[in-house]
Amino acid sequence: LNFAGATTTQVIEVALVGDTVVEPDGSFSVALTNASGALIADASATGTIRNDDEPPPPVLSIADATVQEPVSSGLTEVLARFAVSLDRASTQPVGVRVRTATGSATEGVDFDANDFVLELAPGQTSATVQVRVRDDALVEAAEGFTVTLSAPQGATLGDAEASGTILDGS
Repeated sequence: LNFAGATTTQVIEVALVGDTVVEPDGSFSVALTNASGALIADASATGTIRNDDEPPPPVLSIADATVQEPVSSGLTEVLARFAVSLDRASTQPVGVRVRTATGSATEGVDFDANDFVLELAPGQTSATVQVRVRDDALVEAAEGFTVTLSAPQGATLGDAEASGTILDGS
C-alpha cells in the first residue's frame, strides 16, 4: 500500500470465491509489515466471511401400509395408516398435497377417496395419513390403491408414492 500526500487510510479488498456449501462463518487475517516512513500502530486485522448459503429443504416421504378389511365383528370400516416423514425438522411450515388413486381396489367401494393438503408445523417430522377402508363382504384376493404426495411447499419429495394393500377380511 502506498499512502501519497495527505492520505491516512486505505482499503484492502479481498476477493472471495463463493460456493453453495452450508458451513460455519469463516475468518481470515490481514497483516501489515515492512512499513517505510511510518510506524504501524495496529499490524493485523481479522475479517469474517458470513455464510449466506441456505441448507437444502427437508425431504418428505410416505411409507406403504397394509390393512385387513373388517372381519365379522360388526365393524364396517377400518383405517389404513400411512406414515409421512421428513428426513429432518424444518424451521418453516411444510405442506404437501395428498391424493388417493384406484388400483385393483375401487374408490368408493373398497376405500374412501382423499384429496387434501397435509401440513406439518415447524419442528414436526412426522404425520399420519388415514384412509378409510370398507368391508365389501366379498371373498377376494388382496386389493391395492395408491396414496401420492405432490406439490410440496417447504420440502422436496423423496418417496412420493405409497401402496395401500387391503387384505380380505371374509
